[in-house]
Amino acid sequence: MTQTGTVRRAENALSRIFSSWFPVPQLLLPRTLGIDVSDASIKWLVLGADRGKQRVVSYGDEPLQKGIVEQGIIQDIPAFTAALTGLKEKWNGIECVHAALPEETAYVFNMYVPVGSGREQTLRMIEFELEGRVPIPPSQAVYDFNIITEHDGDKGTEVGVAVFAREHAQSYAEVFHGIEARDSHFHLHRRRGR
Repeated sequence: MTQTGTVRRAENALSRIFSSWFPVPQLLLPRTLGIDVSDASIKWLVLGADRGKQRVVSYGDEPLQKGIVEQGIIQDIPAFTAALTGLKEKWNGIECVHAALPEETAYVFNMYVPVGSGREQTLRMIEFELEGRVPIPPSQAVYDFNIITEHDGDKGTEVGVAVFAREHAQSYAEVFHGIEARDSHFHLHRRRGR
């Protein structure tokens, strides 16, 4: 065994001992729910702390009554909230929710922004582009972006933009607020084969 390998093993052993004496506080590893909603079901996965590491605590796939969600749009907020509330017992004390919003309700496009553009500047450029790219007025849209390519030659930085109608995003936010999650995050979920 090399000296480097011996040092790494000793560091790992010391790290494990230190972690057992001073575990990561639960506050830094809250129970987190990942949820995916389709017209037919609610799929979920709960992560929780176990010996200072995140682990899968529970998961499942529950059928959703027909008509509650159609083409990714919540049609019956009270019924959807009731369905999630019924599952809450299985989630056992979640604090954070990460929900995948269905692609059917989103408009997605790529664009370029100047290299080094800050977040606020990029959002203003996106807002300027919305009118020509999506059929939702900026005042009725919720949108965000991810950097795809940092420097794409002379074109600048390529960003991927996801745009949702504000009313659809707010219906999801209302539902997750109704199940008393402390912190909610929404992401675009692309279905396979699309």
